[in-house]
Amino acid sequence: MAGSRIYSNAVAQYMSGRILDGEQLKRLADAAYFDALKMLFDYGYGEGLSIENADIDTLIDAELNALIAFVSDYAGDAVLKRVLTDKYQYVNIKAAYKQKMSAVRAAALFPAFRGAYEAVLSGDYGSLYPETAETLTALDRDAQQAPLTASAIDGALTKCYYAGLTRPVKNPLYHSLRRYLKTEIDYKNIASAFRCRAIGLTPAYLREQLIAGGTLGGEMLEKVLTDLAAFYQDLPADFDEAAAILNGGVGLSAFEREMDRLLYDEAAKNSEDMTGAKPFIHYVVGREIELKTVRMIVTLIKNDARGEIAPRLRRLS
Repeated sequence: MAGSRIYSNAVAQYMSGRILDGEQLKRLADAAYFDALKMLFDYGYGEGLSIENADIDTLIDAELNALIAFVSDYAGDAVLKRVLTDKYQYVNIKAAYKQKMSAVRAAALFPAFRGAYEAVLSGDYGSLYPETAETLTALDRDAQQAPLTASAIDGALTKCYYAGLTRPVKNPLYHSLRRYLKTEIDYKNIASAFRCRAIGLTPAYLREQLIAGGTLGGEMLEKVLTDLAAFYQDLPADFDEAAAILNGGVGLSAFEREMDRLLYDEAAKNSEDMTGAKPFIHYVVGREIELKTVRMIVTLIKNDARGEIAPRLRRLS
């Protein structure tokens, strides 16, 4: 296991050196749409695709699928693989369930998890994780009583997704994975609390939205609604940067844009430790941020909204 982990981390560290840096992203942001696509091909995007028929969404979807394949090939550990790729499986599961409920065909499926998509459409949940099958069965029962909203489906399956991840990482071997996952859940819950505050929802409603498994408890997060000053005062020092973003006059929208970077910074801690999972996580999270950033830049160029790029640009380092 140790030898396999060190090898996987060495490959990931090499790949980290190929992540686009700030200067490359700025050059991309200055280019015309088709020139930007050509630049991406020069940077190594689009293997197996024709540049003549490429568009930004096809290109990014292909790179995401390649990243999923990379994790499957090199993670060397079923738990690490699950933590880093289950989000894409749940995209398929959510899309399939919404399609089943509304007969509106969903797009942007991930081929590596087509089996989960087909299982949900067929209603045969036996091949899915037990917690996923249980959640879908409960949604089926609820749907018999009243039509389900997209947000209700998303909320139930998001909680299920995180519940399925938090159990295997309790093993002491997965300390870095556990810390990373807890931080991600905390940021998601903080965002939910501020979203509830912005539209005047109650603490009881917030409690229903919170994802279990983070370090911040419900009472702490409810202070966002009941006593914001106390929330900032009592927030642990690990969240100082998040607090500065939320309390710095730019608010929730900036925090939601920066969550990926904050998670990247968490993954960067001890990312030179070749015996743990951090170097591998660091690369995968960095690559995901790169792909989101590139999609955002080139989509805004395509839609003649170049002026919106700078305020949205994520910092990768």
